[in-house]
Amino acid sequence: MAQLPVIYLAAGRGSRLGDLCADRPKALVEVGGRPLADRAFEYLRAAGFERIVAVTGHAAERLAHRGAETVFNDRWATENNVTSLWCVRDVVEGGCAIVNCDLLFEPELAVRLANAEGTAVLVDDELSVDDESMKATERDGHLARLHKGIPHEQAVGEYIGLTRVDPADGPRLAEILEEFIAAGNVHVYYEDALEALAAERPVRIERVGGRRWVEIDDRDDLEKANEVIAPAIARLEAARA
Repeated sequence: MAQLPVIYLAAGRGSRLGDLCADRPKALVEVGGRPLADRAFEYLRAAGFERIVAVTGHAAERLAHRGAETVFNDRWATENNVTSLWCVRDVVEGGCAIVNCDLLFEPELAVRLANAEGTAVLVDDELSVDDESMKATERDGHLARLHKGIPHEQAVGEYIGLTRVDPADGPRLAEILEEFIAAGNVHVYYEDALEALAAERPVRIERVGGRRWVEIDDRDDLEKANEVIAPAIARLEAARA
C-alpha cells in the first residue's frame, strides 16, 4: 500500500549552529559525513514513502534537486514553523507524515512512522526531558498536550519530530492551521496545531524509547550526533547489511 506524502519542514535558519548554516539550510548540516536531508530522504524512501514535499526558506535553493518537491515559505524569517505547515495545507488535508529537518534518526524510526496507525506522534518515553524538550502528556491513552512548557514530571516523554496525520484527520488539521493563521497566531510551533487537533480527536502516542535519534539545535547536539548517534546508526546499518 502506498504511503502518505511526507512534509519535510526545512525553512529555518538554524541560528544556534552559527556559521555552519550561513550558506545552507539546517537540513544540509552534515553529520557523520552526510547531510541530514539526504540521510532522512533515504530512510523515508526505504520505508515506503515515495513523495516528499520540503518546505524551504533560508538558502532554499540549496534544497533543490535533492529528490523532493519544494514549497517556499516566504514568511520563514518572521514567523514560526506553524506557517510552514500552513503553506502546504493542501497536502495536510489529504493526510501526511510530518518530519522535522533537524533530526538524525535511525532507519527503524522511519519504518515505525510508516507503520503507525491513525494519527500518531512518535514519542521517546525513555529519554529524560528538559526545558527545551517538546513534551507530551496523555489522557485516556491518547495525546493530551504537546508543548515545551509542560512540567517535566507530567510528561510521558519527548516528541521526536515525526508525526503521522491520518487522511480522516487531515481536513480538520488543515482547518486548524487556517484558523491559526487567520487569527495571527503565527509565532507558535506546529505542535500547537497538533495539540488543538488532539483536543477534538484521538491522537495516538507511539512510544519509541530506546531508538537512536537526536534533534540538532546547537553545537552540543551536533557533537552528540557525530560522536554517539551517527556511529550507533552506522553499526546498525552494518549489522543489517
